[in-house]
Amino acid sequence: VVELLAELLAESRGRGGRHLLGELTALDLYWATFANLVSPLPPELMPMPPALRPMFTSSDPELHALLAKSGLLELRDRVYREHLELPVVL
Repeated sequence: VVELLAELLAESRGRGGRHLLGELTALDLYWATFANLVSPLPPELMPMPPALRPMFTSSDPELHALLAKSGLLELRDRVYREHLELPVVL
């Protein structure tokens, strides 16, 4: 699924889009919130007890490499800054 989202983002960027399908859609909002289950926002933007953070962080190095390379985390961060409430309150 993450690979598919990475492909959507690359195609969208190729057409000059800033989001997964070009313009902001629910998919961008869903991605931004879901991404915190595998790579949470930094502690100052998503405070949580330190013991919980590892439970929200994937241990898969290939997934983290794909997230970093694809720009999906950058998209998550931008969607939060521009459209969602920060800091995230759990």
